[in-house]
Amino acid sequence: MSRATSRLKTLTVTRTTLALGAVAIANAICHAGVNYDVTIVTSQSSIDSTTNLSVPLTGTLIGNWNARTNPTGTKTIPGLFGGSGNNPIGYSATFVADGSFSTVPSGTFQMNVDTGSLSFTLDGLTLDFLSGETAGVDATLNVNYSSFHTQNPTAIFPGGVTIPLPLGEALLTELSASQTGAAVAGILVPSGPDSFTFATAVPVDLLATIEANGQVFGGTPVPFALPIAGTVTFGGESVVITLNGTNTIEETQAIDPPATFENQAIDLPTVLPPGGTAHILFGGSIASLSVTQSLTFDIVADAAAQLEPGDLNGDGSVSAPDLAILLGAWGSSGPGDLNGDGTVGAADLALLLGAWS
Repeated sequence: MSRATSRLKTLTVTRTTLALGAVAIANAICHAGVNYDVTIVTSQSSIDSTTNLSVPLTGTLIGNWNARTNPTGTKTIPGLFGGSGNNPIGYSATFVADGSFSTVPSGTFQMNVDTGSLSFTLDGLTLDFLSGETAGVDATLNVNYSSFHTQNPTAIFPGGVTIPLPLGEALLTELSASQTGAAVAGILVPSGPDSFTFATAVPVDLLATIEANGQVFGGTPVPFALPIAGTVTFGGESVVITLNGTNTIEETQAIDPPATFENQAIDLPTVLPPGGTAHILFGGSIASLSVTQSLTFDIVADAAAQLEPGDLNGDGSVSAPDLAILLGAWGSSGPGDLNGDGTVGAADLALLLGAWS
């Protein structure tokens, strides 16, 4: 890698701090804006998240009895007394998965910073909030059913009672956001010496998937506008952008056609008498889901500035300030060694003048 390449600057992005590294703001007459390819540094980044997924279910439940494979299994019989066989019982239920956790994100985006026109743009944002890992949340199935009784065990289940069934830990296997549409713009508003405030919103598709008890919930992109606001501060060889606040996403999504499932095995605590366990198979369909997601970011990212050869001060053009930097380093190995031979000299001057803009 040449020394010129090694001078590509670094952009640091945090939910409280985005650092655009090594952008020298010299006394150039105009600024054309500098483009950056940005990669999140997972080892230095984190996201605090609170997730609540609510999924209404309807269908039937039935005991796991089978004359051939499970003759001692549970039988379900409609009503409180009498009857025989193993029969389906109608129910309605709500699957709820919620919890708080911290994860490490990964992702990329492109950013253009233009102090001359007091603006910036952001494009191609992709965020994987889990970086291929999983996060655990508590899962509960709240069941309301028609009256029935069981054999093996012998028990009565009066109708009209909602029973919460803890399902243990559900796994959030996917949580990501991908920018949709064209680049979005933000206006830089001067707020002090070398400091600017800004605000914009990035349209994204948000994708969340939860697995619990062998069933997958979610997995369909939800459109959302991700707010981005904060302060840009220039200082020496760096630019710092501070972002503040927590984003809360609330969406209810219809599933058309409804998703179906069957033979989901759940142990149902007996009601009368209490203390026993009926082994039940659930089947049904899911027609909608509701997601509430709160996200607080602390993201650090590195960016490579897309500079013209000879743009030594990173202002987007090759001009007099760059020539001054090169001449000031003449004969050394410092800034201006464009051909990477270890010394700033005539060959580097020729390259700079050839890229003059």
